[in-house]
Amino acid sequence: MAHKVYIILLLGIVIGCTNDDKTLLLQQKIDLLEQQVDSLTKELAVSKTVTDNPWFDKNQAPKLLRYPIPDPEQFIDSSLRATPEVIPSEAVLGGRMTFKNIQVLGDKWVIADYEDGHVMGQSIFSYSWNDNEKLEFTPLLTTEK
Repeated sequence: MAHKVYIILLLGIVIGCTNDDKTLLLQQKIDLLEQQVDSLTKELAVSKTVTDNPWFDKNQAPKLLRYPIPDPEQFIDSSLRATPEVIPSEAVLGGRMTFKNIQVLGDKWVIADYEDGHVMGQSIFSYSWNDNEKLEFTPLLTTEK
């Protein structure tokens, strides 16, 4: 009878240790996963700070812009929108051509699409400073949709 008690006691200790080992292994896995989540969260935060435009590196801006402009990409976008006369397509039925999407392609070019509600097109423009210290846009390639 004493042997049975010792065996039961020994089995209880072994089972208790096994559960502790499982708990320890699970805790280690949890810790590892938490470290991975933290690492990926930091990586995601860094990637969000990278520019949304892979074609326009903010370091290229000083090559073109003579004055300190806080957001050169927005400045170029606004300058093109302010000059709809450079759109190479003519509006029809009394419409007016306006730019819709503009994407800066580095320190020399912009791609933009435009429409008047009837006619749609897309062009690549070069841009540079003119003598009046304003950006000047020249269409290089145009397609109508």
